[in-house]
Amino acid sequence: MPSYTAEEAAEATREAQQAFLRRFEVSSAQELEQQMINKVTDQANREITKGWGPQTVPEYLKEHWETTDVKVAAAHYLLDLSTEATRVQSQFSSGEAKATATVEKVVQALNADIEQEQQGKVDEAAAVPLWERMAGSLGLDDARSKGELNEADPEEGSYFSEDLTQVTLVQDCAASATDDDSASDLRFPTSTDDGIETFAEFGLAVMKSGELSITQSEVEGFMLDSNGDWIAR
Repeated sequence: MPSYTAEEAAEATREAQQAFLRRFEVSSAQELEQQMINKVTDQANREITKGWGPQTVPEYLKEHWETTDVKVAAAHYLLDLSTEATRVQSQFSSGEAKATATVEKVVQALNADIEQEQQGKVDEAAAVPLWERMAGSLGLDDARSKGELNEADPEEGSYFSEDLTQVTLVQDCAASATDDDSASDLRFPTSTDDGIETFAEFGLAVMKSGELSITQSEVEGFMLDSNGDWIAR
């Protein structure tokens, strides 16, 4: 059943954290800090050579970054430069956090923010009822708990028992056994190395007499022969 597990969240977190470093072609916060220091220093030296502004690197840092500490300036340079880092910019916008910011602290804050975001997805997925997740795997729309089924005046949709052993489909009666417009499209999910995928799907129609019919069907890797038997492609 489609969900979002803690393992998937952990993998997504690692990938997002590594992707942030890869953007700067570094593999650690220490390398990133040195890169940002170099950029800030180069920027300062270019301004100094113009001769009409600050005459030293510390003077430039004080004027542009309100600090004489090049590591602090490097952290704020990163916060302004990176779209990803702006997610945590507010954490370093004032007070001691602003005055003592470092690239490593920014990376740690960003990592924590990514972890919190992924955990939120796990919590959100866990709050979805099992029957609702099962409905998604089966391709059923308008999924509801069986307790919501009003048999005296049923609404179209799929109704699942809490233990998932029964599902009741409410749909229009088919005009004929081949009436695909009135059929419910059902899928058979299977677990693969890439996650949950559809192995087979078919259209299920029911006529007023109670007769059921399969209006169309498809099985991954198989096809119907001239005798109507499934054979491997």
